Amino acid sequence: KHCCACGGGSATAPAPSPPPSDNPLPCVDLLLHGTPAPEQHLVRLATPGQAGLVGPVSKWHDPSEKTCADYAVKAWCSQGQLLSRRVAGIRNHNPEDACCVCGGGVHKEQ
Repeated sequence: KHCCACGGGSATAPAPSPPPSDNPLPCVDLLLHGTPAPEQHLVRLATPGQAGLVGPVSKWHDPSEKTCADYAVKAWCSQGQLLSRRVAGIRNHNPEDACCVCGGGVHKEQ
């Protein structure tokens, strides 16, 4: 009954998935504030251009130095969704909060 080849199914295509965000502003990945060591779980995320940051600010990366782009290439995240829970959370510096591709980041004018 659900198979088109067997006479079932539907002649209409399913509706496309909605975009991850309807925000018209571009998404910007957050930055790491501070110098977290791999064994440290407490990191601070910073918005690019945020005033008052003291200390080093770098492009976001996890303890293994993988960036938001790496998370997309490895298919751990795609189109604003975290696809692998094993790479989420504080021990991985919260890619779900930091990376646009994982559903994080911040929407702002560039």
